[in-house]
Amino acid sequence: LLHQSDLKRNRPAKLNGLRRPTKSQSLKLRKQQSCPIPKFEERVTISGSLMDIRTCTINADEKPRLVSVHRQSSFTRKAASLKRFSFFASDSPTYSNGQVQINIVDYLSTCSEYITSNDNWKLQSIPSSWKEIMDTNNLNEELIDQQVAIWELIQTEHCFLSQLAVIKNVFIYCLDSLREANLLATKETNYYNIFGNVDELYFSHLCFWKKTLLPSLQKALLHHIPISLTDLVHRFPNCKELFSVHEEYCLSHNTNLQVLDKAMQNPEFKAYIKWCEARPECKRLHLKDFLAKPMQRITKYPLLLKAILKKTDNNDMKGQLIVIMVEMEKVVQSINLAVHHQEELEKVKEMARRITSYNMGDFPRGWDEFLHPYMQLDLTAPMVGIDTIHHRKLLLDGMLRYKDSFSKVDTCVFLFTDLLLITKLLKKGSEQLVIYKPPFRVDQLLLKEGSNPACFNVIYVSELRTPILWFNLRAASPHAASGWMKKIQQAQVIV
Repeated sequence: LLHQSDLKRNRPAKLNGLRRPTKSQSLKLRKQQSCPIPKFEERVTISGSLMDIRTCTINADEKPRLVSVHRQSSFTRKAASLKRFSFFASDSPTYSNGQVQINIVDYLSTCSEYITSNDNWKLQSIPSSWKEIMDTNNLNEELIDQQVAIWELIQTEHCFLSQLAVIKNVFIYCLDSLREANLLATKETNYYNIFGNVDELYFSHLCFWKKTLLPSLQKALLHHIPISLTDLVHRFPNCKELFSVHEEYCLSHNTNLQVLDKAMQNPEFKAYIKWCEARPECKRLHLKDFLAKPMQRITKYPLLLKAILKKTDNNDMKGQLIVIMVEMEKVVQSINLAVHHQEELEKVKEMARRITSYNMGDFPRGWDEFLHPYMQLDLTAPMVGIDTIHHRKLLLDGMLRYKDSFSKVDTCVFLFTDLLLITKLLKKGSEQLVIYKPPFRVDQLLLKEGSNPACFNVIYVSELRTPILWFNLRAASPHAASGWMKKIQQAQVIV
């Protein structure tokens, strides 16, 4: 090795038979002397820490916590030196921050200890069968059938709650850790939208478990007696208050899946999801499988209660079970209606996005600026003069040949709950539409069969029931024309 004093004084190297080092060699040697490679023992002591340019501490019972941020800290130099060794190499995506490249999977491995060793988030195990609770020899057949139905409710609720806990303490916990270390940017995509209101769902079902199901189960385990249906019914909560959180989750589910599909295009996010799904807690289920569980669970409660009702002979218990079951069915029906309304609203919004402008052909030139505020049709606005319990829906759409006294045009016609909208393509081959005629309220339409079975006539009347205009619409077949007339008449009944 060259002596440092020789380099400083620009003296020739005093090495046997070797030439004087070049400038690049001298610079390289100076860097090695100013930043020596740490010993292997030092590298081992930090191998369990976060592979980041930030100094971190990890305890078994808490999340990784940032202590200090120093881009040129000693930890940075140690982490950089670790990357020189082959046993830290991986094909997983890496995140570059400054001079250090952090492997996402290596980073997530630091979360493994918390997930595995922390039992606070894991539910206490229950017997694999209701027969382990009591002696079944002294039970009659009717009571056995009832216990089987009750156990189905308890066992499936325990399983569902465990799945919610996995979402919270595996997927969301690791996402929190990645964001704290700035390894997963959320500027373009808010990854938390993927999980909806899982926290509220978990809290709601945890209350249901601890206040309703678990006390009845513990009493049976303590005294080795059948699970009391009376206790279960008396403890059963208000279904609407407890399970209303499912409506918000179900309404956002499709949007959440779209966010997930978009996020999976990010290699770092994809590596994080794959790492979580490979955990033993997931039991080979994918994230989409977990996200579908709340929607499936809420629809099962009426069926589970109905199964218990069938195996109950006591009339008083039957009456109380029926009340609970009816309340639960109302909750499910309300959620289904809300989801259906949202789906219909999305159809209307998609249709509204296709409309680009209003046909100005019937107005004098130069009126565009004056009429512009009135040329926007908001299909998502409330329907005029109709009860708010009804929402605008797209009932029927299709290509019809429009004919009046002046023109014949191929048009795209849309029938909504309260409107008949006639549009035409902006240009050939385009999906964009322009409004060809003003929207017609369906309650002001008169229908008359045409001479051609595939045609029907439409007369638009004023609020005073006087005719304003007429036009003829021709469908592809007589059957299609008859279908259009029936749908318009049905819409008029709703209005």
